[in-house]
Amino acid sequence: MRRLVAAIALTLALPSATAAKGPVLTQLCGPDECRDIGPVSYAFDAPPHAPPRPGRYYELRFVGGGHASRGIYYEPKSGLVAYSQEFGNTAWAPLVGPPLETAGLEPYPAPRVAAAWVGDTRVSGDPSGYLQLVTLSGPFAVPEHPTAFEWIRLESPTPNPWTSQALVYYLRDRVLLTQGSVYVRVPDEVATALEATRPLDDGPRSPTIPWLAVAVALAGAVVLLASSRRPMQRRIRVIQSA
Repeated sequence: MRRLVAAIALTLALPSATAAKGPVLTQLCGPDECRDIGPVSYAFDAPPHAPPRPGRYYELRFVGGGHASRGIYYEPKSGLVAYSQEFGNTAWAPLVGPPLETAGLEPYPAPRVAAAWVGDTRVSGDPSGYLQLVTLSGPFAVPEHPTAFEWIRLESPTPNPWTSQALVYYLRDRVLLTQGSVYVRVPDEVATALEATRPLDDGPRSPTIPWLAVAVALAGAVVLLASSRRPMQRRIRVIQSA
């Protein structure tokens, strides 16, 4: 079956014996409060999807038998749910079931990156641009040197599904294994920044003045002006001597 029923979804987060102990309640949680939805059955639609762009989100909890699930998140714009797979990888899948009522429930803010690491080296400067690597898209490319890689870890002050899993960067091939388990060819400018552990550009920069070009142009103008004045000075001397 393509759809994983709620009981199967619960085994991803709750002890196996818990799901059989009485009713399981569903809660939708923000940073300040949780809303009880009741014993409603939900399903995750498989296979997993690519992660949505980082945005505001909720935590989805299944409570029962004295336990509550952790690490299941709901992104309302896409309708996708993030959950941890058997080997700790984060997967995203559509939520199938009654609509989740989010009105009046404050969501978690969009995640931010407090620190980023490429291998054992911390990124210098502002690491916020590294969040774009989670949803990076581009030409598909399988790494030819699978043993030459570095982990890219993102640290965030709040738990969220976008920074929960380390990414894999294959240096020699300039290929990134994204959170959606897709191999992507990394643009040259991004690869250069990764290999130097420099900040990634996170959008258009404000225009800057090319001072070197301006200086060269001014110098040329001064030389041209000086050369044009010399014939005039000679003509003035000739007139005066006459």
